[in-house]
Amino acid sequence: MIIQLIYPYFCYQHFNIPSVTYCKFSIFPVFIMKKCICFILLICSCTCCTSTNNLRSVKIQATNVPLYDSLPHNIEGAYLHLPNNRFDFGKINRKKIPNIPIEVEFSNIGTVPLVILKADVSCGCLSVEYPKAPILPNQTGKLIIKADLRAQYGTFNKAVFIKTNAENDVIVLRVAGEIR
Repeated sequence: MIIQLIYPYFCYQHFNIPSVTYCKFSIFPVFIMKKCICFILLICSCTCCTSTNNLRSVKIQATNVPLYDSLPHNIEGAYLHLPNNRFDFGKINRKKIPNIPIEVEFSNIGTVPLVILKADVSCGCLSVEYPKAPILPNQTGKLIIKADLRAQYGTFNKAVFIKTNAENDVIVLRVAGEIR
């Protein structure tokens, strides 16, 4: 039945062929299409609205999250070991604490000297000082990260990239918090 109603409309619109039944039912196929489109839009909007109700924001605050669950065995070259790779300072008053110095101790648990090639930061508000001399096996070194918070406001999550000659050649340190 529907094919008999749509076919004359299709023939007239696309091939310019007049039909006897087209004159009789010319508006009926348009109503069917409008109802189908409205029904499809209704279903799409219902599924979109119900799926967003289940989303909830979860705020996770961690201080000094361990970087490794276990250390690797049988290391052939240098290996940079950091006990923590994330430093979350929580809520900070920038008037009371405009700068945060962070001292990060690391060790070379490898068998050859560890050389830090460079340290990059994700923002101009961070600066990094690192030892230029090689860190011998089973020795420790210290990174000093300075965060300037005077121009920051709200939450922040900054990254420091440490490039070395080690097996784990690039390490990412995160500095996070909320500035008020």
